[in-house]
Amino acid sequence: MSDCQNPHTRWPPVEIMRRAQEVDDTGLVPFVDTEAAARYLALSPHSLECYRSLGGGPPFYKFGNFVRYAVSDVESWAAERRHDRTAREMRASTKAPCACRLAASSLYYAR
Repeated sequence: MSDCQNPHTRWPPVEIMRRAQEVDDTGLVPFVDTEAAARYLALSPHSLECYRSLGGGPPFYKFGNFVRYAVSDVESWAAERRHDRTAREMRASTKAPCACRLAASSLYYAR
C-alpha cells in the first residue's frame, strides 16, 4: 500500500512532498491536486469541485488546466471551520456543496 492510500501516514504523503518544488525566495511550496486535498479533508473530490464553483472552499491555484491547492491553504481553511457547538444559525448559513447539482439540474430542466 502506498503512502497515499494508507490513512495512518502523515499528510502530505512522502511521494507528494517529493514532487514539491523548492523556490529560491520562499522555500518549500508544496501543492496537491484535488483528490489529495479532498482525501485530507475527508471530503469527496466532487465536493471540492462544487466549492470551487459556488465559492466558500479553500483557495486554489490554476496552472493551465490543472487545479492545485497549497497545503498551507487547505490546513488554514480547515482550521477556520472548527466549531465548538452546532448552533441552528450555523447550520442554516452553511452552503451545501451538493447545491451545484441542484442548480445544474434546474438549468437543464428549465430549457
